[in-house]
Amino acid sequence: MDFIVDVLHQVYELQGRARHQRRANREIYLRAMEMYTELQMSESVQNNGTLQRTAALEKFADSVRDFHSYLRAYNNKPRVVRLVKRSEMEERQQQINDEMGQLIQTMNFAATIASMNTDASVARANNKKRFP
Repeated sequence: MDFIVDVLHQVYELQGRARHQRRANREIYLRAMEMYTELQMSESVQNNGTLQRTAALEKFADSVRDFHSYLRAYNNKPRVVRLVKRSEMEERQQQINDEMGQLIQTMNFAATIASMNTDASVARANNKKRFP
């Protein structure tokens, strides 16, 4: 996960450079940081079967890398090219945003399942105490 921190730091530096896309880039960056925080604070990915099956960590890393590549490519283009390719670049930005949205849904689903499993375990333990 350390490489993700490095890439997120680079994304932070790049995301504010494009004036007309600054707000959208900032939203994607904040969403990525929220996801990173969730992954750090949540149950270990190795222990969460849902996150393992969906390869959530790998998909998150890929999304962050994609966003970083997008920002790097965008910032390296001359202003005229950026204006001409604006709609194409906004489409790519939306794809990255959608990928992250799907991952957030997966993470929420995994958290719900983990919570339900914990609740079920507690209920079983309570039932064993009541009905030996």
